Amino acid sequence: MIDEEIKTMLLEGEQILLVASQSQMLPGGSLFTPNTIYITDRRVFFKDPKWLGLKADIFDMNFKDISNVRLKRGVFSTEIYLKSRFLSDEICLPAVDKNIAKQVIAMIQKGIRGELIITKNCPSCNMTIENGAKFCAGCGHKL
Repeated sequence: MIDEEIKTMLLEGEQILLVASQSQMLPGGSLFTPNTIYITDRRVFFKDPKWLGLKADIFDMNFKDISNVRLKRGVFSTEIYLKSRFLSDEICLPAVDKNIAKQVIAMIQKGIRGELIITKNCPSCNMTIENGAKFCAGCGHKL
C-alpha cells in the first residue's frame, strides 16, 4: 500500500517500483510506526514516522545523490543503510526481510547506474519512448 503523503510528492509520470517496510515483529522492528523505503523510477523516498504516525520525517534522494548503499545482515533480519552525498548521517531501515533487502539494494544500484528508466510504446507507431514523454519522437503523436 502506498502512503498518500508519498503519492502527493511524486512527479508527473513517476512510478513506485518497490516498497520495503520495517518489520513490526522481528527484532529491531517497530510495532506501531514502521519506517518505509519507496523506490521509484527516479529516486528513493524514506519515511520515518514519529509520535505514533502523527509526525514524520520524509527524505527523498535522487539516485545520483546516493553515495553508498549497504546491508547489515543479521540472524533474523537485515538493516539497509543509505548514505547521501549531502546528508551527514546515514539513513537506516532496520528489521527488513532478507529477500526484500536484496531487492532494495539491487534496485537502488540499478537506479544509480541509470538502468531504471521506464519505457512504453507509442500507440501510433509502436516506437519505444520514455514514460514521462509528452510526444513521440518518432511520429510526433501526442501522448
